[in-house]
Order: sequence, then C-alpha cells, then structure tokens
Amino acid sequence: KNKLLEELDQLRDAIRLEEQQKGHRAIVCSDQALIDMAETRPLKISDFLAISGIGKVFMTKYSSRFLQVILHHQQASVKEVDVSKNAYKILDHYKDRLTNISRRNPNLYQGRIVRRSTFDMSSLGMDMELIKFLTSKRQSKLPLAFPSSYEGEQLERHITVLYRETNKEEKETGSYDLYLAYPYVEGVFKRDQFAIKAPLLYFPVKLVRNKRDFSIHKVHDRDILFNRDLLLAISKFEQNDVDSKAPYINEFNSNVLRDVVIPFYEKNGLEIKETKANFEFEPFQKELKDQFVKRRKGIFHIKEYITLGRYKLYSSMIQKDMTLILEANKYNDLLEGLIEESNLYSEEKNTAFRLDAKPINERHISYINDVNYAQEKVIDLLHDEEKLVIWGPPGTGKSQTITSLIAASVLQGKNVLVVSEKKVALDVIYSRLKGASKYAMFIDDPDNKQDFYHKLQAFINPTPPSRTINNDVYQLEEDIEKILGDMDRALDLMYQESIQYIPIHQLYRRYLKDKDVNPDLTPKDVHLIFKSVFGTLKFKDLRQLEETFDTNGHLRDVFLYEKMRRAYPILDKLETKITRSNRLELETFTEAFNTFKEQYNQSWFFKKRRLRKAFLESNKKRILYLTNKWFTDTQYLKLLLKDSA
Repeated sequence: KNKLLEELDQLRDAIRLEEQQKGHRAIVCSDQALIDMAETRPLKISDFLAISGIGKVFMTKYSSRFLQVILHHQQASVKEVDVSKNAYKILDHYKDRLTNISRRNPNLYQGRIVRRSTFDMSSLGMDMELIKFLTSKRQSKLPLAFPSSYEGEQLERHITVLYRETNKEEKETGSYDLYLAYPYVEGVFKRDQFAIKAPLLYFPVKLVRNKRDFSIHKVHDRDILFNRDLLLAISKFEQNDVDSKAPYINEFNSNVLRDVVIPFYEKNGLEIKETKANFEFEPFQKELKDQFVKRRKGIFHIKEYITLGRYKLYSSMIQKDMTLILEANKYNDLLEGLIEESNLYSEEKNTAFRLDAKPINERHISYINDVNYAQEKVIDLLHDEEKLVIWGPPGTGKSQTITSLIAASVLQGKNVLVVSEKKVALDVIYSRLKGASKYAMFIDDPDNKQDFYHKLQAFINPTPPSRTINNDVYQLEEDIEKILGDMDRALDLMYQESIQYIPIHQLYRRYLKDKDVNPDLTPKDVHLIFKSVFGTLKFKDLRQLEETFDTNGHLRDVFLYEKMRRAYPILDKLETKITRSNRLELETFTEAFNTFKEQYNQSWFFKKRRLRKAFLESNKKRILYLTNKWFTDTQYLKLLLKDSA
C-alpha cells in the first residue's frame, strides 16, 4: 500500500472538486502521472517536467500543491530507530561531560537572589498557598498576591522583570527554563573547599501575566527534576558513580521528600546531617562564598528556601537533545553509524596546536566579506583539519569568520549546517551572507512546518543568479593583486629604503611615537615648521638638537636667552669663550656686583649716586676679557646698573 500515492490521489480529487464547483472540468493529471510522482518523488517544481503527461497547465496551477504533499510525506516518513548500545554509551558519556561543574554554576551555589533570574517566594508570605500548590495534584494555578506597601510594590516590579527576562530568553533560545526550586542543601566538600548551596528539586512552572496580575502554572507534561549538576559534583568529589535512574515523582509531599528525595541524594554520596523538612519556608540568606566556606565546615544541612527562577538545567541545547534521545531510546536513522568513538574511555591528552608561518594562498579563499590575517588562517586550516574550535570574546570577528567558512565550503561543493542556541547569532551570520543568503534556509521555529516548506521550496528552486557590475571574479582578483602589489612596494620602501642614512621604518616608528603627544603634528607639518626657521634641515642636525635640548629646562633657558638678546643687542658683542682664570675673575666680579646691589637697595637717593659712581670707577676695565673694548665695557656696566635699579 503506497501512502504517498493515496495522498496524491486525494489531492487530485480535491482539486477536481474545486474546479467543478467553479464550473470547470479539470483532468489535472493521469493515473500514470500520479504513479510516477509517487515513485520519483520530485523535490523541486522543475522535476515535474521529467514526468510523462505533465503539461503547462499543471506546472502553472497545481505543481506547487503536489510538491507540498510530497515534501510533507518526506518529512513525516523520517525513520526512527532504537539507539544502539554503543551510541547510548557515547551519548551518555558526553552528555555528562558537557555539564558545567564549576564554582560559577548557580545550580551548585546560589549566593544571592538576582533580580533578573530569581525570586524569593518566601517574601510573599503565602506559605499555605505554596504548600497546597506543591503537594496537590488538583491545584494547577497559584495566583500571586503582593502586599499593599512599598515592599509589595518592589516585589511586583521584581516579578515583572523576571517575567520579561524569561519570555525574552524563550524567544532567543526557544527554551522556557522557569522552575520552582525547593528545598536547598548547604555544605562544603572538604576537597577543594567547594561550596554547595543548591536546590534538590526543580518543579517546572510557567509564569503567566494578565494585565497586572501574575500567577504561576504547573507544566503537567514535564516531570519534577533532580539536580543533575549536584549529583555529578557529588560523583566528582566523592569518587563514585552517579545513579542514572532517578526516582519518578508523580506526587510531591513531605513523605516523598523524606523517604525518596533525600535518600536518593544520600545513596549517591551526599551525607546530610540534618534532613528535617516540614514546609516551613525561610527567607533566602545572602552570603559571600568565602564567608560561607568558613562557616559551614563541611557539614550538609537541608534549608527550606523556595525560589522561582530561570535555572539552566542543561549547559547547552546539545546536552538537552542528548538527554531526550537517551530518555526515548530512539533517534533518527540518519544518526545511525555517525555516533562512534573508538577511544571513549581513553585518557585525554592535551594537543599543542601551533600555527605555521607559511604564507596563505589567497586563491584558495573565497572573500564574501573583509577578513584579517587570523581569519584567513582559520579558513585556510580547513584544508588540513577535520575538527576546529574558534574561540574569541564578543566583537573579535567570529561571525565574520563563520560567514567566510560557509562561502569557502559551499564553493567546494559542500553543504553547511550552522546551529546556535540563540537566534540573534544566526541573524548576524544570515545578514553577513548578504546576496548569498537566498541560497540559505533559515529555520528559527521548528514547529512552523508551513514556513519550513515555503522556505524549502524557494531554496530548492531558486531564482538563477544574474551578473552585476560587482561580481566579476576576475576583475576582483585583479583588484586584489593590485592592492597586494602596492602593499609589497610599501613594505620594500619601509624596510629597504633610507633617507640620509636613516631607514624609513625608524622614521615611521618615531612618527607613531610623536603622534601620541600631538596628533595634529604630521611629519609634513613638522618639516615645514623647521624649514621656515632653520632652512633645509638634516636628520643629524635634528638628532643633535634633540640631544642638546633633552629637557624642558634646557629649552626654556635658550628661549630666555633669545628674549634677552633681542632686548639687549650688546649681548651679541660679549665673548662666549673665556679662560679658566677669566672665569674665576667673573665669579669675583659677580660677588662684588651682588654686594653692591644689596647696599644700593638699602640706601637713600644721594648715597645711591655715590655708590654707582664708586662701582663704575672700581670695576672699570675689569671685564675687558668679555668685551675687548673699553667703550663696550663701560656700556655693559651701565646696563647692569640700570637693570638693577
């Protein structure tokens, strides 16, 4: 019995009925054409032309509807098989390896209530309602009531933020991870002083908003979950195996907590000293991890905190998919044979990976966008490496690299699958593909089958590409070669040429250094300034100037001297080279002049006249070694006396 043939026949009958109601008589296609369709299963509209008896009317009016039936049948007929024993071991092994057992995992230590991700349910004062909601199978809804006070208003704002963040995350990742967490266990593993402040159970719930009213609803198609991260942490520190078969909790109450939940954790190696839990909820205690470690001293206790929060029970969607496969013990038959690992339990070895320095052959790289050397190296590595991990902080060009990897792989005749937990990452890559995005199928909602078939139809029967002025590969290659030639010439000039025996790269390095002092001073500006003052300048002269004026003080002294020289031209007539004995004589004269100034400043008018006359007479011709002329000597002495007055 051919189910696809029956579906195609039913579609043909439906179309004939539609046409009959319009007053038309339609044959649509022959029985043999239907049989050929069921056997060949066309995957795009143009494939129908290969079937005998298909004409222009069918291609224009009906082909798309028949194609949808065939594609839907293809999807529905995907075969599921039981997971093989070997594949089960591999998936189970790697599922646990993906778990984040670190001090930063909030499923292992929750130090405080974070506004965007958690809410302390005990703060509402609804203990009786909470107990009934947790323990009664009949009660599926818990309306939240906030006190009519400032504190109540703050609590309402807090729950509003949590509601928005939870829905925002669902849109981005497709996963709704909201749970009631109760109860908690506190303690410290003595090994590594690893602090534990973690929930024992997670109750899947949904936070619903109706105008300003909030309520929590049970999610009945999901089970109450044990803290898998906590169990793996216990296994790590206590050196034992985890019991993979956690008890199924159909109905929760104090007896289940006492007789099932706590014993299960104890069986897995968690020694709890105080196991009392009577639904007496207590406010969540904020505590720094260092203080907590000092206080707890390695003893584990049950704490009756109850929180509502966004808890990531899976470190990634891959881990979640692995868990679903293991629980159902079935997977798509396409995975059969793909999941293999010959050295599953072998000891891991660190592989030292070093990039070689050989140049990249750019003819092997397809440039769909601008890439730097590191990104080119990644693309080039694909020719030699089967597995590659690219790591980098936000904004370092990972999406750009992935886009180039897609282009390079497609042009080698390969198909590429890009997966991400967050839709925004796929949006970035899809937009970077630009015009090539029409050859990609973007699936962000796996439940929207109609959208999938619409995209699939456009994907497998695309509009042929047309040449534009910017997609001439050979012209682009010539442009690239020209740019590379210019860069090679620039490097030759930089490292093989010199000006006045100074390599150009040293001058350029000096420019980059000086640019930090004053970015507006370009080399050309500096050259024009010096040329206007000193004329044609040589680099050796410039270096001598730098060595002479190595401090700001030396430069200020020169400016002060230049100012005095312009004010007193007589300074140009003084000798600058004097003997050692003349220098001693100048020091003696300077002392005498300083003594004269002190007496002069303390005297009356008439005495000042006598002091000036006496100083001129006694020091006449005393400094001829500076002036060489009697007239200049007298003129210089009078200038000193005038300046001191």
